[in-house]
Amino acid sequence: MAGQFLLAGLLVALESSGCYATGDGPAPDDARIYFPTGLAISPTGNTLFVANSDFDLRFAAGTVQAFDLGLVRAEVARCLSAKTTSCYGTDAGPFLRSTVRIGAFASDLRVIPRLDASGAQIDPTGAKGRLVLPVRGDATLTLIDYEESPGGVLLRCSRDAAVNSKGGTCAPEWRIGREPSNARAITLGGEPFAVALPSSFADPGFTEQGGIAAVVHQSSGDVSLFVGVSAEGTPPTAKLAYALTGLSPAGTSIGPLDILERKDQPRTPRFLVTSRSKSFVQVLQYVRDQGVADRSSLTLVDNVLMPTQASGFDTRGVVVDPPNPGETRPTRVFLTSRSPASIVVGELDGTRLRFFENVPMPIGPSRITRMVVDEGFGPRTRIVASAFDARSFVVYDPDGRRISSVVPTHRGPYAFAQDTKNKLGFVANFTDSTVQVIDLDPSHPTYQSIVFSIGIANGPLG
Repeated sequence: MAGQFLLAGLLVALESSGCYATGDGPAPDDARIYFPTGLAISPTGNTLFVANSDFDLRFAAGTVQAFDLGLVRAEVARCLSAKTTSCYGTDAGPFLRSTVRIGAFASDLRVIPRLDASGAQIDPTGAKGRLVLPVRGDATLTLIDYEESPGGVLLRCSRDAAVNSKGGTCAPEWRIGREPSNARAITLGGEPFAVALPSSFADPGFTEQGGIAAVVHQSSGDVSLFVGVSAEGTPPTAKLAYALTGLSPAGTSIGPLDILERKDQPRTPRFLVTSRSKSFVQVLQYVRDQGVADRSSLTLVDNVLMPTQASGFDTRGVVVDPPNPGETRPTRVFLTSRSPASIVVGELDGTRLRFFENVPMPIGPSRITRMVVDEGFGPRTRIVASAFDARSFVVYDPDGRRISSVVPTHRGPYAFAQDTKNKLGFVANFTDSTVQVIDLDPSHPTYQSIVFSIGIANGPLG
């Protein structure tokens, strides 16, 4: 109980602050999951990446870990066969391949390809790519290159990285935004909280200018634009280009909305931004500078009211759901809201966005994610929304307009990632410092339930 009160106090204190020192504490336990806030799976399906925030500042750094998903899947198969309770609290160490140390309070995580000078992916298989993390503690967008090989995983954010190394620290040149080495001579503002990239890595909207990314800031609500985030280079050549100010304060989430306005033109990169302070969604558009990449910018093009919210305005997550292959429906948009606790449903009517329905959720909605499953009728969308305070996540069927599952988890479920090929899902439990595995095979009796846990639930200061 004391740990819960301490965690609540930390949440209040840290959300009202602007910048933090990581501290002079001991080195983190590289094999321990500790207040995880981000999950991502490599395109090959071979590696699970976990961002640990060191939220209580017990250690001198946060970490990014690379886990061997082949070993995890083998253990899941053994557990399903043996039906043993030991599968619900297993030490993370045996599955770990590599770690690097980053600043405190990483708050999001994405996997992107690396691009050569022509804009082509250097490895179309996805065995070589890049991790992108907004880190609040040092106010940066931290970039980490990864490479998978038969011998293990390399995480590179310094020049002396090695395969399966543990304990290295990301060098300053991999932490973008601290130095004003850009055309506008600006540095990144405080509280970078969530990151979004154009939804298709194949579209010109992503590949132009070496890949673009937009980051929303938690306290101010400002949104920063980065260019060159996917350009190959050691160290990366990414730059902070622009900061759009004057938006709704208390930004919480940002997602890509790539609108195809004409079939003979590339998609227009746009972003949806939510906040805890307004009952509308902001729509931003990327504006390319033809001459100098880091003079490109963002502009506010719309504020979309959520009439379903009445007087409520505390939105926490956003995800865009384009039609799956074989579907002719409109593109849908889903938000999580805490006032009231719900999934907010919207869709695109041409290029205009409208919201029209609330789906009740357990208390404490947080992150929301799109996953695609095939239950015998072709690929269909399911929406996964975490209920942080209710220790569960919700699976919503937007075609049937119903919640299909409410799955109990450890405390503080937050981030989610899907291993589509192998029909598994992963949920990061912030408070209990675990990653749980969800069975997503419709032919199994354990479909949409927890079947394995990486890390032993320990709670705050456990």
